[in-house]
Amino acid sequence: MHSGEQPALAGSGRTVRYLSVHDLVWIHTALVGAPAAFDYERLESCMAAQYGYGDSTDVGGQACALLHRCLRERPFDCANRPLAVVAVLAFLAANGMALGWSDEELTAAAARIEAGEDLVAPVRPSTSHASASIRSIVTATLAERAALLRALGEGAG
Repeated sequence: MHSGEQPALAGSGRTVRYLSVHDLVWIHTALVGAPAAFDYERLESCMAAQYGYGDSTDVGGQACALLHRCLRERPFDCANRPLAVVAVLAFLAANGMALGWSDEELTAAAARIEAGEDLVAPVRPSTSHASASIRSIVTATLAERAALLRALGEGAG
């Protein structure tokens, strides 16, 4: 693989799509309505979690790492739980996958992960947003999951 190339998803002929630090900042701004202070090193650590070591084609495992890191690193002063959820949903959707938890299960899992429990998030194939831009995926996620995001915002940060 040459520098800058992204690994292909097994059997799909498509490359893995990742969220950038800028995407995470934009997601958080969309969630809270204004730019907010953040710890750059923690935010960069969250972004890096979605890259797998060695074989970077385990999108489910990479999404799980992204979810755990965002919930535990808490890069922003507020709304880290909604950020983590939107980021993982967008990462999965961009790569033709979806989370296998219901909104209630996801809300409970987020609290358990924040508390230090290691959970494996179930994922399943999906084609609903796979060819859309990250920004389009995030915008759709914010609209489609508004009730979930309100419930997550009522919890810890």
